Amino acid sequence: MTIHRLTVYKRITVTDRAITLPTSRWLSGETAIALAEIESLSETDAYGQRFLYIYRYDRMRFTVAASLMPSNDAFDELRDLLRQALERGREPQ
Repeated sequence: MTIHRLTVYKRITVTDRAITLPTSRWLSGETAIALAEIESLSETDAYGQRFLYIYRYDRMRFTVAASLMPSNDAFDELRDLLRQALERGREPQ
C-alpha cells in the first residue's frame, strides 16, 4: 500500500465550473465533472467510513471517500461547496 501511495498521485480540485476527481483508487487518471451536470449528492456512513456520492445527469455515480481527504473538515468543506453549487444551479436565472 505504501508503494501504491508513492506512485499514484491523487487530487481533487474544484473550480467555479467543475470538479476533478481521481478516476479510481488504483489508477492515476482524473475525471472532470462540470458542476452544471451534477444532479444530486448523497452522503453515507458505513462502518465508520464516510462517503460522498456525486450523481451526474446521466446517472453516473462518483464516490469521494473521506479517508482520501486530508481531514474530516476538508471532506465537509468539499461537500458544502458542492451543495452550494447545486443550489445555485437550481436557482431561476
